[in-house]
Amino acid sequence: MSLSADEYRLHLETTAVRAGLTAIERGEKAAYYLFDEGVTTMLANAGGPVWQMHLLPQKMDKLTYVGTMAMLFAVSNVIKIGAFGTLGFLTTENLLVGLALVPVAVIANYIGIWLVQRTSPELFFRIAYVLMFFIALELMRSSILELWR
Repeated sequence: MSLSADEYRLHLETTAVRAGLTAIERGEKAAYYLFDEGVTTMLANAGGPVWQMHLLPQKMDKLTYVGTMAMLFAVSNVIKIGAFGTLGFLTTENLLVGLALVPVAVIANYIGIWLVQRTSPELFFRIAYVLMFFIALELMRSSILELWR
């Protein structure tokens, strides 16, 4: 059986809504955030603030927090590959751009590791909260502007 892109998108959305509503009914806070991140990352590629709202209050040490965020992003991005392929977003041009940016990503990761190791936990989490606030403002600003178009 073959699904069109619209049918696949509808299937993903209804499955996510059902799973999210079930989790909310049972009062599972983590599952709610998982559902919300899944929807926001698929529709707007903006799941980071949702993960941050869930993880920051848990008072993890900074390396555990960074590692958890990295794994969550990795898993959510791998899960999106099928949907993006079905929707026609995985073109040769996009894959070549991604391949060209691999060295930049590797360098950025090493710079990030270096910065995390040299930042005190208090400053690290203060920066994380401030960045989450500004990311949320930008997402709201861009959404409002898009509504007015």
